[in-house]
Amino acid sequence: MAVGRMLNRTVGLDQELNSVSIEAQLLFLMSIPHLDRDGLIIGEALPHLGAVLPLRPDFFPRYEQLIAELVDCEIVTRYPTKKGRVLFFPGFRKNQTFSYTREGASIFDPPPGYIRTPSGIEPDKHPTDSGVTRELLPTDSGVTPDHYTLKISKDKISKGDSRPPPDDAGMSERMEMARQYEAVMGQTVSTAAYADMTDYMKKLQARDAVSWWSLAITETTGAKRPGWQYMKAILEAWLAAGQPSTNGKATAPKPNKPSRFVVAVGDENVWYRSENGVDIEERREARPM
Repeated sequence: MAVGRMLNRTVGLDQELNSVSIEAQLLFLMSIPHLDRDGLIIGEALPHLGAVLPLRPDFFPRYEQLIAELVDCEIVTRYPTKKGRVLFFPGFRKNQTFSYTREGASIFDPPPGYIRTPSGIEPDKHPTDSGVTRELLPTDSGVTPDHYTLKISKDKISKGDSRPPPDDAGMSERMEMARQYEAVMGQTVSTAAYADMTDYMKKLQARDAVSWWSLAITETTGAKRPGWQYMKAILEAWLAAGQPSTNGKATAPKPNKPSRFVVAVGDENVWYRSENGVDIEERREARPM
């Protein structure tokens, strides 16, 4: 991918872009250099902000709100994929001069209502009854699309609805898991790695084994070449075995250390040993008078 992208100078007069907050506008503009050749970028807070605003952690708490602003004014479309939610900038291609075939292929599926062709993604001329329709939106802006955008029918999803899809109920937990990886490993999670990580996070969540994530990070830090691929192999082995392990050896539960106590019974003191929840009598002695 090229090191930069074109930004039309008419952006300063765009009504939709200038109707959002300064923070949402900054997020939009800072994302443009990072868009792939189809105008797509990951739409999850951690990898998105980590790429376009890595020195502004204060944007994390407001990320969903800022994305909702951009979606509401129809200059960005957000949709779910197997790699996580993706952002589509419909007006991107018409402002670029690069050769499409010389750019790397997108790793994301095209947005609903669009198909991928040898020259780029285009509106699907044979729409289905999925609830996604196309609506012509003319503009002189240079930022908003001058061809087609998406209009979601009200009985499906309301316009500007940026809520996570149903399978993303654990998204906050996964974001925290990714932050933990970055903090301990000292590595920024790339877009491709985040999509891969998400699959394993979901597997751990399904097994109620999120604690394995921290164990795997600890195990990975001791490797000669620590990184996601090493950690991925660890998780793969643990998921297959059904339990975590350390250096290839399954972790067995540690037995409870025995404790001892004495009970006065009549004129005797009785010593007991409590081990693994069982009280065992050891000896009896006459109580001193």
